[in-house]
Amino acid sequence: WKSNDYKQDRINSLSTEDLSGTPDFDGVNLYGDEALISVPGFNPIRRTGFREEDIIDDYSAKSIKADIALHYRITDKIEALYNYRYGSGDAIYQGDSKYALRGFTQTFQKLEFRGDNFFVRGYLTQTDAGDSYNLLALGTFMNEAYSPSSAKWVPEYLGAFLGTVPGVPSGDGAAARAFADRDRPQPGTEAFNLLTDSVRNAVFQGNPPGATFKDDSRIYHGEFNYNFKNQITFAEVLVGGNYRQYDLFTDGTILNEDPDATSKDAAVYDRIKINEYGVYGQIAKTFGTLKLTGSLRYDKNENFDGQVTPRVSAVYTFSENHNLRASFQTGFRNPQTQAQFIYFPGSDATLLGSTEANAARYGVHNGGSWTLDSFRDFQSAGGSFNSDGTISATTPQAALDTLVTTNVPYVQPEQLKAFEIGYKGIINNKLLIDLNGYYNMYSDFLGTDLVVAKTSVTHQGTTSTPGNTGTIFSLYSNSPEDIQSYGVGLGLTYNLPKGYSVNGNYTYADFTVDEVAGRDFNAGFNTPNNKFSVGIGNRKLTKNLGFNINYRWQEEFDWFSSYGSWTVPEFGVFDAAVSYRVPTIKSTVKIGGTNLGGTDYRTNLGGAFVGSMYYVSITFDQFFK
Repeated sequence: WKSNDYKQDRINSLSTEDLSGTPDFDGVNLYGDEALISVPGFNPIRRTGFREEDIIDDYSAKSIKADIALHYRITDKIEALYNYRYGSGDAIYQGDSKYALRGFTQTFQKLEFRGDNFFVRGYLTQTDAGDSYNLLALGTFMNEAYSPSSAKWVPEYLGAFLGTVPGVPSGDGAAARAFADRDRPQPGTEAFNLLTDSVRNAVFQGNPPGATFKDDSRIYHGEFNYNFKNQITFAEVLVGGNYRQYDLFTDGTILNEDPDATSKDAAVYDRIKINEYGVYGQIAKTFGTLKLTGSLRYDKNENFDGQVTPRVSAVYTFSENHNLRASFQTGFRNPQTQAQFIYFPGSDATLLGSTEANAARYGVHNGGSWTLDSFRDFQSAGGSFNSDGTISATTPQAALDTLVTTNVPYVQPEQLKAFEIGYKGIINNKLLIDLNGYYNMYSDFLGTDLVVAKTSVTHQGTTSTPGNTGTIFSLYSNSPEDIQSYGVGLGLTYNLPKGYSVNGNYTYADFTVDEVAGRDFNAGFNTPNNKFSVGIGNRKLTKNLGFNINYRWQEEFDWFSSYGSWTVPEFGVFDAAVSYRVPTIKSTVKIGGTNLGGTDYRTNLGGAFVGSMYYVSITFDQFFK
């Protein structure tokens, strides 16, 4: 499963034309071609990108996991538990960029004491990024290493394009590119391998810059729960609470651990610590066939105001096999740690964690920036800047009129109010029905805004003027308008004679958001409206033989992220498996496959083409029957 689409443009992803020959082509699986180079009097151009399959060291996905637990019964009612989990592996991960995870490791340790009416537990999670690296950074800095853009590649391209290079026709962009790329190492050569390795092994945001990133972060978490069932009998009453500390360290490769350093070489990176806690109470009471539950929770993160979230639910059982459920819940979502403290330069924009503690020094929030679209219109209309970051006096008024100020506040927790109703029942002991519907109302929905700083920005001793890469930011932000999402889900299972069963499920999901002038907000819903699956199977076609066949389908949908936007095509695939029981060794052998006979498909822009997978598994069960 390789990501080898070299024809699709990441910026013009909806185009059905082959744009790979255009001067500003940005291939979704090419790296080093992301930065747009604007030269007055010329159409925008980009560097020539490197193919993903040429610069990645290995496409293999591998993992190893271990899990061990020790239990000790202190008394008949109290147990002590220690649990250790280990996981490590290699994979390709796509987020705001694309990453090759190499030797990525996570460990988990938990110590718990529990009884029939309480538990107290604490755990520690540790992360080690190993030798992981950023593919976009790898391609970008490979280009800069063999031919620096501003000092060599761009002047040579422009000179050749203008006809100053013998043998290169004036105005021929392809020939000018070939001339500027003449020293570019070719894949498979020793020079190419040396270049790739040197950049891959250097540290991102280091000096010299490279592709490797670090992560040595930890989470410390403690929580308790107490059930008053031995003291209170008229209802079920619970109380509990938790405390968590995020202890983050990326050695300056991802998070903003020393933004005020006078230079990269002078930076001293300190761990970033974020503390939060929460307490809650819950009461539940049964009135015949009706059970009512209510809860109240308070949470506080040191970077945000405290959050109060009440919830109520009801379950009505009107016969042995039928029940109705309804609930109203409130909730919140704190911005993730990267959304709070990241500083991650990309080719198009710098991802900036948007808490006041992290972002205030850059001055781009609360009216300190323009929308990116309006800034591009400003440039197209002849707008320019002086070396000190002020707007040039020669800028036409028509260009000034295009600029739109954006008022992006510092990021806050997302708020949710959710309604859900559902029915679950069994009819004639053959048909299982599970039906649900929901309506969610979000305020301060978390997403991103693309902005351009109005004034020069300084980071670790380097100052950038408006319009340069260092002043274009992707801010983690909240939607200025409420967003609604809604949907229904239906699951059916019908038992046929002789052990056969058919099943199916269908989901519909959608959302609405009102566009607001002066904001380039991206909600990133990224969900198809309709999808379904149907299947048939028999666990005992014969005494020891079983099978299952399933078909799943989803329609096309719009996919948005800071990586790019795209319409994901619809796809449908068949999966099947056959199992055979071997009683003599208390085991079951299963042979199966996914996407049988189907064509490759993708689920996001720039992702790998998903093909077929075939597998064999053997399961041993001591209690085999």
